[in-house]
Amino acid sequence: MIAIIGGGIAGLCLAVHLDKLGIDYIVFEKDECFTARRQGYGLTIQQANSIFKKLGWEDLVKSLDTPSTSHYVFSKTGTIEAFWGKAFSDFTKKESSRRKSKRYNIHLPRQELRKLFLVNMKDASRIRWSSKLQSIHEHKGKLKLNMVGNAV
Repeated sequence: MIAIIGGGIAGLCLAVHLDKLGIDYIVFEKDECFTARRQGYGLTIQQANSIFKKLGWEDLVKSLDTPSTSHYVFSKTGTIEAFWGKAFSDFTKKESSRRKSKRYNIHLPRQELRKLFLVNMKDASRIRWSSKLQSIHEHKGKLKLNMVGNAV
């Protein structure tokens, strides 16, 4: 059994990969649910396009592409701390020519990519929401996790 600490993009990506390998795991996430908080800046994906193609997600990820000329900075509670750029822009000409190119960057909201991994997990009940890692210690040659919350 593998313990994945954190249900963010990396943790859920690992969960999907372990599913494909048939390896047993549990994801421990401190948030109480998937939508508990905003996930920060959007992502610009440059090198991972081939990975999405191998997963069969290339068209899906491209459909989530959200180019932006606006930028926001959020606090931990989700309030807007700063904003710069244009709120709206006409992307039609620029985007249609960009998408025809074989190589281009994809801009995704973090939460959309996280959701893509979540819905592709074989068993989303493997996520223990409201579970926070308190400590790790070694006992008889094995690592033991001390979790707080819904870690049962």
